[in-house]
Amino acid sequence: MKISRRGATADHGVSAVEFTKPKFRWNSKIKCISIRESGVGDFSTSSRHDYTVTVSLSELKSMLMVVGEDPVNESPKEISDALSPCMHALLRIVSVCIGRVGILNDGQDKDA
Repeated sequence: MKISRRGATADHGVSAVEFTKPKFRWNSKIKCISIRESGVGDFSTSSRHDYTVTVSLSELKSMLMVVGEDPVNESPKEISDALSPCMHALLRIVSVCIGRVGILNDGQDKDA
């Protein structure tokens, strides 16, 4: 994950920091994905910082809508290679969106 910035008024070019080993988790208290990395180098000094980025479900929806449009036609192999390993999770998300929640190990629905 790369975060870049450019000055809004005093533009000195693009500065960037990169997360090399981000940790992703669900924050159930605020219902969002939390992305953390510690000890990330500063944009322009030798300082190091701990970052937390939060992504709401609404923002995740917007990201998925972007990827589901032109990129699926322009870069299908890249999308398939990246997302195929999480097909089980994607299918669980689709299932909950159509009203099928919580499949148990024995094949019976929790909500049945």
